[in-house]
Amino acid sequence: MNALLEWKVKMENKKIKLKEGVIMAGLKLPMQKVLIEANCLWAVMGKDLVIASALDGEHSAGSYHYYGYALDFRTTHFTQDQALQLVKQLKEVLPSAYTVIWHRTHIHVQFNME
Repeated sequence: MNALLEWKVKMENKKIKLKEGVIMAGLKLPMQKVLIEANCLWAVMGKDLVIASALDGEHSAGSYHYYGYALDFRTTHFTQDQALQLVKQLKEVLPSAYTVIWHRTHIHVQFNME
C-alpha cells in the first residue's frame, strides 16, 4: 500500500471526539488549522483526537479559550515522550502565530491574536 493510501485509510477511521461538556460554538477560524494538523498527528500515532476544552471550563483570567482562540487536546493516552513529540510536531507544522504548550494531561494550542 502506498503512503498516501495508507494515510487515507488511517484518517477515515480517526474522528475528532469531544470530552463531555466541551463547547465548540464560537471557535474562531484560525483554530481550524490546529484541528486539521492535530487530527493528522494523532492519527499517525493511532489515536483519536480528543478535545478536552475549547470555550468551556475554567481558565486563567484573559485566557484565549474565552475568545475562541484556544484548544486543549487530551494526552492521557500517550506516554510523556509521545506527548512531547506531539508538541514538537505541532510547533513544526503550525505557523509562529500559534503557541503550543504541554501540560501533564493535555496539550494547549492557542492562536495569538496580537
